Amino acid sequence: MRLTLSLGEVEATARKAARGAGYDWAMADEAGRAVRWLHGAGCDGCAALARWLDRFDGTATADWAPQLRADGWHPVGDAICPFFAGVTLADHAGSLDTEPTHLRRVAEPLLILPFAAQAARKLARPVALTIDAQEVQTDGVGLAGSLTDIANATRVAVCLASPARDTEPPRTRAEPTATDWHRLEHFAGRTYAPATEESRRKGAGAGLTDND
Repeated sequence: MRLTLSLGEVEATARKAARGAGYDWAMADEAGRAVRWLHGAGCDGCAALARWLDRFDGTATADWAPQLRADGWHPVGDAICPFFAGVTLADHAGSLDTEPTHLRRVAEPLLILPFAAQAARKLARPVALTIDAQEVQTDGVGLAGSLTDIANATRVAVCLASPARDTEPPRTRAEPTATDWHRLEHFAGRTYAPATEESRRKGAGAGLTDND
C-alpha cells in the first residue's frame, strides 16, 4: 500500500529518521532535504533511505567516509555513505569536468542525486550521473531519464553534461509505501524524549485534573 504525503512531511520524518539512526543534526538536515528532492523528482527516496538506515544503524560514521584519490573516490570500509559522498560532491562542484569522476562502491546511489542537483545549481550547468549502466541528468530542479533496479548498484560516474536535456516538472506529493514509511517512523521515534510523570501531567487533555 502506498501513502500520499506532503513533501514537507516527508522531509521532516526523513530528517528525524536519519538523526535517530546516528547522524548528527547537520547531516540529518541534508538527508531530509535529499529525500524531499527525490520525491519531487518522482523517485522513491523513502525506500532508499529506509534501506540505507537499516544498514547504517549502529555503525561508526567514519567507516563510511569517501577517500578522494586520483583514480576516483574509494570507501574507507565496506562502502561509501551516499550522504557523505553527496555533500562532498556538492562541496567540490567546481572540480567537475566533462570527464567523469568515478565513485567506487557507493551505497544506495539514488540518494546522491539531490547533491548532484545542488552542484548543477551552483555551476548553472547540467550534471550527468551514470549509475552502473543507467544514465540520468539533472539541471538542479528535476531529472531527465529514469533509473530502475539500482538499489544494489555501486558504480557511479559524475560529470558535466552537454547538451542539456529536458527534465520532468517537480511533483508536489510523495507516495512512499506504508512499510518504508513505518520504518522511517521507527528511526524517527528515537529522537523523541520518553514520557515522564511530569510531562504527562502537563500534556494535552485533562490528565489527572477533572475539569468537569
